[in-house]
This record gives sequence, structure tokens and C-alpha cells, in this order.
Amino acid sequence: MEVLDIIQSFDNLNSRITRIISSVRMHVKLSRKIKIEQFDHFCSSILYRMNKKIVSLNMSDEYSPGLIGRFNSKFSIDYFQNLKALTLNKVCGQELYSILTKLHMLKQLISLSINRDCDIRDEDNKMICQIIFSNQLKLLKYCKLPFYRSEFSEKVTKNDTLIIKKLSIGVYWFRDILLLFQHVPQIKDSRMQVCNERKSSSTRFLSNVLGNSLIGIQHLLTRFELSINNDYFSFGDIKSILKYLPQLKQFSFSALTCGFIYLFKGDSWENMLSRYTPLLEKFSFYAECRIHRMKLHDYNINTDDMLSEFKTNYYFNHGWYFICDYYATYDSNRIVSIYTIPCHGKHFAVQSDTLESSTTALLDSSFPPTVIYNKTESLHLLSKVMDNIQNRRYSAVTSLRISRSYWQIKPQPITWSDTFLTEIQQLVVCSKLRRLSLCENIDTKILIEILTRSINVHTMDIECDILSKFLLSDSTLCSLINQMIKTLNLELNDNLFKFDIVEEFCSKFSNIECLYINIDTIDEIYLILPVLLTKLTHLTYLNVYYTGMGVFHLNHNIESWLEEKTQLSKEWIIDSNDYYLAIWI
Repeated sequence: MEVLDIIQSFDNLNSRITRIISSVRMHVKLSRKIKIEQFDHFCSSILYRMNKKIVSLNMSDEYSPGLIGRFNSKFSIDYFQNLKALTLNKVCGQELYSILTKLHMLKQLISLSINRDCDIRDEDNKMICQIIFSNQLKLLKYCKLPFYRSEFSEKVTKNDTLIIKKLSIGVYWFRDILLLFQHVPQIKDSRMQVCNERKSSSTRFLSNVLGNSLIGIQHLLTRFELSINNDYFSFGDIKSILKYLPQLKQFSFSALTCGFIYLFKGDSWENMLSRYTPLLEKFSFYAECRIHRMKLHDYNINTDDMLSEFKTNYYFNHGWYFICDYYATYDSNRIVSIYTIPCHGKHFAVQSDTLESSTTALLDSSFPPTVIYNKTESLHLLSKVMDNIQNRRYSAVTSLRISRSYWQIKPQPITWSDTFLTEIQQLVVCSKLRRLSLCENIDTKILIEILTRSINVHTMDIECDILSKFLLSDSTLCSLINQMIKTLNLELNDNLFKFDIVEEFCSKFSNIECLYINIDTIDEIYLILPVLLTKLTHLTYLNVYYTGMGVFHLNHNIESWLEEKTQLSKEWIIDSNDYYLAIWI
């Protein structure tokens, strides 16, 4: 149970319990599914009264569009003077601005996290960086920020008293990492994600210019994580960062590229790490390259050969061992990846029927199957054949996705092997699953067995075509889904939610609290919405994506129209743009 549930259950039960509740420090999470009336009650009866006891506040608009704006209309963030940790998710625009302008008044704030879950404006990013790097928050030690560009802090004077110890942030260019280091002289732990999609200016030239100003960094930063999601970088860019970090003890590198096999050169990594990071104790590596089917003739991939340069005394003496995976995707492209043991990637996809795999380690008691993938949280199975991964164990997975190898829906449920359920249970711990995603037409009996074993699943993603054509007719399955599932996503692969199933859908899934659907025409909005909002009485959040051509323009004041059509005396908070409509109820 969360703080909100506990307080609402016991508050005002009697004077003694109320005093106990009022005396404890509270970590409040307003980022879950909650109805508007519950939120208003919590604000007026709990937050208002216990503001001095709240030391941690986590807010999100993800399931409740407008929640942070509604919070801002009731409170100023500086009302919570003893706040030590603040987390903001899915927030941008005026709501973010209202909070940022008052941050300097939170004198006890130690931790600030603004997650990059939406397109935050450059002016907001600039304000965030100026507030942080000008040292307006004197006690701030831990930061997670959306983006940094050098011009965001060009008017900020370098401040040696800034005490930030841990920083996670996205940057546009490699050169921004070097410039950013100037503003965090006491940093010890950092995660940087490079997100640009165009070639940047020379990082090596910039590092030579800034060399003297970066000297202080090398004695403090001991843990560094570098994540890259583009093709416009080289070993030279990485070297230009690592050359200032000789005290580094932990280095984590990950990259997703297209056709850049040079990342898999073990001798280049050995030369760079041994030269620039002599004290390195832990090295986590994950590099994945997608090779287009039209360019396969340029490559001759053999997993043993790919790992040959990682079989040196340098790697063995450090205890760093690697796995290379190579498989064909449904569209005949190829994926090749090399990663350290244990694999530190949280998301893992594998086409097991075409998988080739090699390792530099002897998979004995030193690396049991439960250790290699014990950090993987999300597993995507792209084949029903599991022979090539039968020795693997994804023991920490909470999200399982099962997909077919091509797009067309088969007219009949796919035939799975008799051992399929046993193989699933060998791969994952079913009781740990929280989310199940289906892009495959699985036989309903097998799906019932999977759900029965996965007792903690509360979120499902299903292609709407599969649901309407094959699953709705099974009353036992529908009853089980209605009992277990709180969040249902029917948006996969742009499948459309049709008006002809809305009545049956509502009758069979009446307990759904959070629903995502796709529609193709504006007319369907006016047909479908009143039925969903009237009959799904537990619904707190509805998200409708428009997949048709053109843009999404409503012809009415949607709030007034909904009140008229549903005859419900409810308050709606609606967020919409040209492509979607989100309703918090």
C-alpha cells in the first residue's frame, strides 16, 4: 500500500491514530491512477494539514492529465518547506514553469528529478539548468534533468561551491559533456545520454581548449555511465571524455546504432580503457547494431569471431566476460549485439528461432543462468521456438511481450508446442510479472494458463484485432482479464477500436481503470466516448490516439458535450492536441 491509501484508510479514525499519522515524515506519490475527487480530498484533508511532514513528493501527469496543474492551483510548491526530494514526470509548459520559479525557496531540497517523458521546451530546459548551475539550491546533491546544451548555462558563472554529487542528464552533443563538467566540480557519479541526430563539431578540439578547466574533475568522478542512441560518434569522441577521468572505477557504456560494427572492436576498447582509466574495476558494456537486409553482403558475421578480440588477458584478469548474440528479425534485417556478463540492459529482445550466440565465459557455477540477466526488467520474445534460449533465465523480468514474426494476423490461433508453458516458466518468474503484452494470436486456453500463473499482472497490451476477433468470445478468459487487469492498452500496431464492439467490451471489462485505444475518424469519437465513459464506472483515465490522415480537430466544447451525452455529473480534465485526446475522470 502507498502512503495515500494508508492515510485515507486511517485518518480521523480516532484522535490517537490521527496524532500518529500527523507525526511521521511522509513520502507522497501522486503519480498513480487516482480519480479527481480522491485527489481533491487528499489535497484538502491531508496535504494542506500535513505540509510540514512531507519530505518527498512525486507527481506525474501520465495517468492523470492536468494533475500537476491542479496541484499548482491549490498549492505553491514552497508551501512544503521541509521537502527534501521532488520528482516530476510528464510535466512541461506552464505547470513546470510555476514550480521552477519557486524552487529556490525550498531550502532543504537535496534531490530533484525532472524526467524526460515529454517534449520540454528549450526555454524550460534553460531555466532548469540556470537554476541548478547558479547554485540557487544550496543543498542539492542528486539531480536528474531532461536536457543540457552549452548555451543553457552560458551566462552562469562557474561556481566551485556547487555540491551536486550525482547527475543524470541528456545532452545533444558530446562537447556538451565537457562543458557541463565545468559546472559540477564535486560530481562523483554521472549518467549522460547523447541524443543528437546530427554530426557535432569536434569534441577533441574542444577538449584541448578546455583542458585546464577540467583538471579538477579527474580526482572526483568515479562512476560514469554513457548512453548513445545515434550513429554520429566515434571512438575519438569517447576518448575525449575518458581522458579526463583517470580516477574512474566504474564505467557503463551502451549504444544502439545502424551498421556501425566498429563498436565491437575489442582491441580498440582495451587500448582506450587501459590508457585512460587505469583504476577501472567494473566495466558494463552493451552495444547493438541493426544491419539492413540490403547491406548484409557487406558483413560476414560469426559470433565466435566477433568475440575474438575480447579474449585477452586484459579482459580475463579484470573478470570481464562477454556474450555475442546474432539473429534475423521478422523483416529479414539482422541484429548483432555484444554485452558484458551480467547484462545490464533493462530491456531485452530476442528472435530465438534464428539466434546464434557465443560467449567468452565458461557458463559454470561462476555465471549461473540466474545471474547473467538478473537486471533485465522487460523481455520481448519474437518467436514461439525457445530451443536456443532454453538455458537462459530472466529472473527479474516484470514485463513480458510475445510477438509474431510478421505483421499479418493469422486466421487461426498459432499452434504452440506442448512445452510452451514450461519453457515460459523456465525463462521468467511468472509471479514477478506485472505487465503482459500480446502481438500474437495465442490460443485462449494457453493465455488463461499464463495469466493464472502470473497472479500479479495488472497491465495488458493487446492488439485490438486479436481482442475483437479471437478473445472476446471466450467468457472465461474475459472474466479473468476483468478480474486481474487495471490498465488495458489496445493501441499496439495502430489497431483500431471499432464502435461495433464497444457495448460488448464494456460489459466484459467493466473493471478497467485505465484504457488506451486508437480511432480512425473523428465521428467515432462522438460514438464511442459516451459509451465508454458511461459504462466503465471504474475508469479514471482514457487515452484516445487518432491514427487517421490529417489532424485531430473536435467540433464541440468536449467537456460540455460529454456532460450532455453521458448525463454524468462528473468533472473532466481533458488534454488534447492534433493527435490524441486524454481524459482524467
